[in-house]
Amino acid sequence: MRTVLIVYPHWPPSNLVGVHRVRLIANNLSQQGWHPIVLTVAEEFYEEPGSPESVKLVDDSVEVIKVSAQEPWSLFNKRLVGDIGLRAHRSLKDEALRLCSKRPIDFVWISMPSWYTSLLGNTIRQKTGVPFGIDYQDPWVQPLPEGTSPFSRAAITQRWARILEPRALRHATLVTGINRPYFQGALDRNPKLNPHTAAFQLGFDAADHSIEHPTESPWPKNKLIALYPGAFLPLSSPFHRAILHAFKELDSRGELPNEACLAYIGTGHSNRPVLTIARELEIEHRVIELPERIPYLEVQQLLRNVHGCMIIGSPEPHYSASKVFQSVLSGRPILALLHKDSEALRILEASNCSSFSVGFDPIVDLTAKLEKAMKRFWFNKEWNPNINALEPYSATNAAATLAEGFNHCLR
Repeated sequence: MRTVLIVYPHWPPSNLVGVHRVRLIANNLSQQGWHPIVLTVAEEFYEEPGSPESVKLVDDSVEVIKVSAQEPWSLFNKRLVGDIGLRAHRSLKDEALRLCSKRPIDFVWISMPSWYTSLLGNTIRQKTGVPFGIDYQDPWVQPLPEGTSPFSRAAITQRWARILEPRALRHATLVTGINRPYFQGALDRNPKLNPHTAAFQLGFDAADHSIEHPTESPWPKNKLIALYPGAFLPLSSPFHRAILHAFKELDSRGELPNEACLAYIGTGHSNRPVLTIARELEIEHRVIELPERIPYLEVQQLLRNVHGCMIIGSPEPHYSASKVFQSVLSGRPILALLHKDSEALRILEASNCSSFSVGFDPIVDLTAKLEKAMKRFWFNKEWNPNINALEPYSATNAAATLAEGFNHCLR
């Protein structure tokens, strides 16, 4: 059995979405002939609230090694740097070099974000000769919302991204991602690179979604809830507004159930941007927004308990919402607004879950289609998802694709 060192600074009990991509892959690599060693940061150095029960979702075959990190960097009591990949960079580097020097490590796989851990790949290769690959859970270089200040943190981060990405990729033998467009831009900007590439979705393990978890709903029990669990992405703001506007129009015509409400949890913005839009449209009494992330297993339970789920995409066709799998596996009806070329929309269609989906087309007015889909969603009586259609996106198949990428690079 060969050994892969996986570098990812968050790990259960971290409650971040990216943790589950790495966890699901690591859980299934031993079946593919690869022993996974996960190099991560100890949870006492995380800033985000954790999900202690998620530790139980890690397979016994996964070896986990944890290092320390510095405290967030501040100046005059102003927080400047909190990124765990920067705060733990030295510790991760030293331990990775030690492991690759003392143990038979065949390959190093670095998933990002954090973006800055990707810079470890070349250091490890130069000092130990172990080849490495980089995984894109999001594009590193990406467009900013219109009107973003050039002096904002986001703009500065993007300027650094254009400088650092070519250095991180320079000697990578493998580049992977959620789908090819996630990393194709990086290859186009660096045409001299010639790595092996592989794409596979975040994936899922059906066992995760069958665990009954005691969960108290954060809304009145008499409400009929359509639930959106996930971050509010600024580029997706027009999509959120379109959903809320369609809801308002139906409500004004008396075409919604009296108990119908839209709930958003884990949006990540203390100023509650969704509720702000709802106030503008005068439907705040029908909208619930809770910015704090809640534990992974609680989210699964809430999705199983509500009337239905919402999946809201991005104006960019490459964006593939990770919540597609948990929504389908919840067994509840799905209201989706996604780019017409989104892979997520194709997954919903294949699994017989696109009855209330609308494909975004910037040229076409979607108002009528969205209102029609939403009205049918609330009064839906039949919902019969084809779970078997998700099998190509399972964690088992994702691990097989990645393992073949490792093997290809070593051959």
